[in-house]
Amino acid sequence: MLVKRTISILLIITIVFFLWMGQEQRRFMEYGNVEMHGLPHIGHLAPDFTLDNLLTPHETIQLSSTINNSQQGTVIYFWTSWCPFCASSMEALQRAHATYENEITFLGVNVTSQDSKEAAEQFIKDHDIEFLNVSDVNGRVSSAYFVPPVPATLFIDKEGFIVHRKVGALTYQEITQTISQLGRGSE
Repeated sequence: MLVKRTISILLIITIVFFLWMGQEQRRFMEYGNVEMHGLPHIGHLAPDFTLDNLLTPHETIQLSSTINNSQQGTVIYFWTSWCPFCASSMEALQRAHATYENEITFLGVNVTSQDSKEAAEQFIKDHDIEFLNVSDVNGRVSSAYFVPPVPATLFIDKEGFIVHRKVGALTYQEITQTISQLGRGSE
């Protein structure tokens, strides 16, 4: 009886969470929403930031430099170590990184304000992640990019414009389909 009740509660929480993430995605896509003005969205330049490299002490990574060094664009992925959806998405991103590493720059942003640096470092090691990851210790960057839930992913073209935004888990197929849009810009 207790097991059935626990499973039912977890199922309800999961459904509510997915519904909320879908609502957040739709709300973000509404350009006419007054509270969305000033927040980065599709067709706008991605706000620049500089954060510490998660695995290399005293090294900082600047988004604009990352974009300038990319042939076709950049994928920014906001994540935490405790997020179950982040693990599966991170594996898909690592696979895409292996496929597109000469064309696309992948940049993970650990929302360390909601996580711990130690847990994030262990997560990267446990999942054999090879692309750059930075630490958003105070949550400034995740707030600027309107990342209330994780995971959240932004695809940025080589000129620095946001082409696509996704809140929630990603599959390898979604990543490859969206990467194909980077070459076309924000059409």
